[in-house]
Amino acid sequence: MRTATFLLLGVLLVPLVGPVAAAFTAPTSAFAEWDRLAQLAFNSIALAAIACLVAVPAGAFAAFVLERLRFWGSGLARCLVVAAVFVPLPVTAVAWQVVLGVWSPLASGEVAWRPWTQGLLPAGVVHGAAGWPWVVVIVSEALRRTDPRLEEEALVSGGPAALFRRVLWPRILLGSLAGAAWVSLQTLTEIAVTDAMMVRTFAEEVYTQLVGASDGVGATLAVTAPPWLLTLAVALLVARRSVARLAEPTTESGPAPAAAWPAWCRGVGVAGLTIMLAAFVVLPVVALAWTAGGGAGPGGWSLGAFAGACDKVARTDGRVLASSWAEGGAVGVIAVSLALVAAWSATRSKLMLAGVVGVGVILAVTPGPVVGLGLKQAIGVLVEIEAAAFDRLGVGPDFPPVRSAFYDQPSPLPAVWVGVTRFFPLALVVVMPALFAVPRELREAARLDGLTAWEDWRRVGWPAARSAAFVAVVAVTALSLGEVSASKLVNPPSRGAFVLRLFDQMHYGAETTVAALALMPLVPAFVMAVAVSGRARR
Repeated sequence: MRTATFLLLGVLLVPLVGPVAAAFTAPTSAFAEWDRLAQLAFNSIALAAIACLVAVPAGAFAAFVLERLRFWGSGLARCLVVAAVFVPLPVTAVAWQVVLGVWSPLASGEVAWRPWTQGLLPAGVVHGAAGWPWVVVIVSEALRRTDPRLEEEALVSGGPAALFRRVLWPRILLGSLAGAAWVSLQTLTEIAVTDAMMVRTFAEEVYTQLVGASDGVGATLAVTAPPWLLTLAVALLVARRSVARLAEPTTESGPAPAAAWPAWCRGVGVAGLTIMLAAFVVLPVVALAWTAGGGAGPGGWSLGAFAGACDKVARTDGRVLASSWAEGGAVGVIAVSLALVAAWSATRSKLMLAGVVGVGVILAVTPGPVVGLGLKQAIGVLVEIEAAAFDRLGVGPDFPPVRSAFYDQPSPLPAVWVGVTRFFPLALVVVMPALFAVPRELREAARLDGLTAWEDWRRVGWPAARSAAFVAVVAVTALSLGEVSASKLVNPPSRGAFVLRLFDQMHYGAETTVAALALMPLVPAFVMAVAVSGRARR
């Protein structure tokens, strides 16, 4: 299993070989523009900070209300939060173009010398709105992992106030830090929002240098190498300290004791959660429906116009959306399968643990365009090797297998490969704690009993990891549906992808057809949310 794990990790790192080599071997004149690079750094940091300020406090508050306060309608609220997780980032961007660009009283004027639908502040708000449901999920998971004994002791000694101060607040803070890290990574490595809102970050710089620099790929990657390496160093340091906790004994799990929270606390909590759901979930959907029905036109909104726009995009793009969901599911299953193999191997060796965590951190902090560009280079090398092999054999097939699968034909394989590479770290983060929670004595007993690797996994590993694996598949599928920055570079020209079509259309503004197009993924997202919420309750 160790050899197989190293091979799998090597395949995941293939897209980074070309970029790393180009970044450190090709000279570039891009570093002479220090003022512009400083502006890129400021934009990247400020964008992540704004997104975190929007998403983290609101997400932590909502998670506390959902996990600790009992109220009518909590099931629907959870379902709406999960549905928001499945909404692709370009859909969120289109919806907020309506909210900020049409409905906002500042839309016709200027804010910080830029239109309100462009600039750093609105881009950060959109990223924060997209990251809010993820923060809710992360903090909720942190609250579920509290020790029931400590909660009981705090309740007995000081009531709900002591429970919150001594037990819940440290878990909320820990979950909030994890949520902030996740929102920051998503903000710094994606371009769907910043490209439409004219904000230049280091992720955007990959495209800028690739198009405009005389030394091409070398400049593209050399400019992004310093911030990438700095982020990588910080992430590895944090990961080293965090992974040490995996070896610690797990706390006792079980249902949390019921606390008699004051009526005013429940009232404020439910009111706040309702406002957040209205702002982050309901408002964008209403904005899209209003635009799709011609609300911005001279005739105003009408049900007939809305139905006509939805019918039009369903006929033209329905199959593309269905194939995108199937592709996202494939990315989820493959990425989680690789993560399970890697994490189970990591439980057996500290060296393997360090290697698995290292690869996960490297892939997590690498900007999406860099991954896409690297995979594009790798595919080019594979195509050249295949062509050379056929020339040597003296044959010339009409459809060479590698070239057809990754370049000429409308194949989903490049997008699946890039999705697995990008979201393997998320799958690893979800499944690894579940596997390390298996008591060490049980793992050692299985080895002493002479179980084969497959029997060990079937009897010990899989029962402990299957719930986490389901969550990981759902999370990876949700993210892969909105992946733009890397798949844009590797998707074959003859193949249509729903998110790329929406990404191209959103640059022309949130018109009727674009709004109807953005509404299409919301229906399957809600259906998936209902299924996931039902499974979670069981």
